[in-house]
Amino acid sequence: MSNLQPQAVVAICAAYSIYQDFGHRDMTVTSCNDSRHSATSLHYSGNAFDLRTHNTGEGERLANQIRLALPALDFDVIFEGEGTENEHIHIEHQPRGGALNG
Repeated sequence: MSNLQPQAVVAICAAYSIYQDFGHRDMTVTSCNDSRHSATSLHYSGNAFDLRTHNTGEGERLANQIRLALPALDFDVIFEGEGTENEHIHIEHQPRGGALNG
């Protein structure tokens, strides 16, 4: 979790609060700026991270609440891999207009 941008840290805190609201005591960040991602992935710059959901049974609901909590023009919240062991929420800070803040 090193080199995370401040906006990503804010998003992690918001997501954690939502996991707690849904009654999930734990939230697992499965990837930040590690592992393998596409060459243009925002993971490498500390602007993206993934959250495990396959153990919650409500990944889509969690993603929808996180989406509502974060500014839509600054963050993308994507529910991926539904029903698989790789099911997760991908969250990235990418303000519209192409330039990253921070």
